[in-house]
Amino acid sequence: MIPLLAKFPNLIELNLSNNNLTNLPSTMSTLRSVKSLLIMNNDFDNFKGLVEVLETLPNLESLEISLSQKEEVALILSCMPNLRMLNGESNF
Repeated sequence: MIPLLAKFPNLIELNLSNNNLTNLPSTMSTLRSVKSLLIMNNDFDNFKGLVEVLETLPNLESLEISLSQKEEVALILSCMPNLRMLNGESNF
């Protein structure tokens, strides 16, 4: 998936919601122009690892994500200070 997306260097918004993803590849860092990422309703199995990948997106300003614990909000906000909008759908 990411090699194909790398062909779009000016990609600003990426919607990966509802894809049963269990992780995001570390190569997401090649998507340096992405400002808005939608990853709701997936099956991420390592939230801390997910946040580590999200931190590699330097221009990310808006994140829509499904959350299962209140602590996940704090982790996202502490690791991603440039984030302007967090729309977390919660299951807690």
